[in-house]
Amino acid sequence: MTGIVLSEYKESELIRKCSNWKTGIFLLAIGIVALAVKQIDFIRNLPQISYNFIQLLIKLPCGLGICFMLISIGKKLNLKVFAIIGAISYELYLVHGYILQWVNVSISGEIIFIVGSVAGAIILHYVMSLIKKSVWNKTFINFLN
Repeated sequence: MTGIVLSEYKESELIRKCSNWKTGIFLLAIGIVALAVKQIDFIRNLPQISYNFIQLLIKLPCGLGICFMLISIGKKLNLKVFAIIGAISYELYLVHGYILQWVNVSISGEIIFIVGSVAGAIILHYVMSLIKKSVWNKTFINFLN
């Protein structure tokens, strides 16, 4: 018995066709229906494995639905701000904890936290890119010699 084997290109093409807002809303609706079904007393009294399956039917479609809707929105909008934040996300992760301990809990402290974190992340990103370039150049020159 032979099965149908899709190549990687066809699988990615299938995913591309399915990742739209209509599929996202459909999957989100499946998750919401499963959430309503979980509230029935009969379902709550099922064995643990059945209850866990219902939980999976809530979380997986909802997560995929939200992802598909966000992919669809991202295709339609030009989200350069998110691209910049994504580029410096690791540096933001490294810097934000140190900035957070220096500011007070207030509106002005929140503004200082956001501006300070982004500024520190951009500086750290720039410094790291300079270090990477210099290390790459030294390594490449040593490799040629």
